[in-house]
Amino acid sequence: VAEVINVLPFPNSIGVQQVPAADLISALENGFSQLGEGDGRFPQISGFSVILGEDGSILNVTLDDGTTVFTVEDGLHDADLTLSMATNSVLADGVSRFGFGEWQHPRPP
Repeated sequence: VAEVINVLPFPNSIGVQQVPAADLISALENGFSQLGEGDGRFPQISGFSVILGEDGSILNVTLDDGTTVFTVEDGLHDADLTLSMATNSVLADGVSRFGFGEWQHPRPP
């Protein structure tokens, strides 16, 4: 984490949030919505994989442990699933247009 903090180009905090799976899917949809259009919006992810359609739509989201989170055919597989997600305050606060909604991101004292 210390190295990440050293290379971030602006002052912000890093934290871990519990995120409903539906919110993660919404953020991914937003993040991939303009892929290739040069607006700088693209998710950088780890701990899961995403399969996209040719139009950038999300077809499948699967955790690295094999748990299916979402398929285009069935939608969310568990509406009550929450996931731990590490991010920085710039993303959590919506500055990068990822649409994390009303998250309360921890701020440094």
